Amino acid sequence: MTEPLTPPPTSRLVADFYRRRIEAHGLSYQAQWGEASDTKSEQRYSALKRLPILEGDVVVDIGCGVGSLAQYLRVTAPPVTYIGIELTPEFAAAARTLQGVEVLEIDALRQADQLPAADWYVVFGTLNTRWLLEGMPGTDDEDRVLNFLGTLFHMSRKGIAATLVTDQVDYLKPQTCNMNPIRVAERLAGMSRAFRLDHDFTFREFFAAAWRQGDLE
Repeated sequence: MTEPLTPPPTSRLVADFYRRRIEAHGLSYQAQWGEASDTKSEQRYSALKRLPILEGDVVVDIGCGVGSLAQYLRVTAPPVTYIGIELTPEFAAAARTLQGVEVLEIDALRQADQLPAADWYVVFGTLNTRWLLEGMPGTDDEDRVLNFLGTLFHMSRKGIAATLVTDQVDYLKPQTCNMNPIRVAERLAGMSRAFRLDHDFTFREFFAAAWRQGDLE
């Protein structure tokens, strides 16, 4: 009989952190993102329209929260199979109430080998906080993020997409993982000739994606 996998200590800390936010703000945008306004979500998600996501593709959303991306894709994209990955049970339970949404409770950052097969792995905001990256392989936070994106690309059938926090700012917030967009672009180019980096968000994040060249045809 196979013994159940025990989540790493960091997994429990992450779940506890978001549970406290939920207790303070309910199952809300603020509980997920730490800010009251939800105006950034559509701009984050709209960048996916620039990728060759096709009808029937399997999209795995890492750190899905209450499933807001699933709702967005339902009205803006061709029909896809959406699978949410969420570590916090309260968020996962809320996402499961949405029609056609499957949610798995996995710590994807430290247990990527447990992720389901996918055409696309997408990560919105989950890689933006430094202490959430503890226990991931890499020499520093930026290296941990880049290694994780490389792992996802290798596992994907088609490609990956993520939003990251830029280091092209006037000041660096404590505990924020600020990524150098040039270094990110270089890593994407090493994955595939088909990649894009959009640094035109009106806030501190940017969009990065890479996909296999054959999907352009």
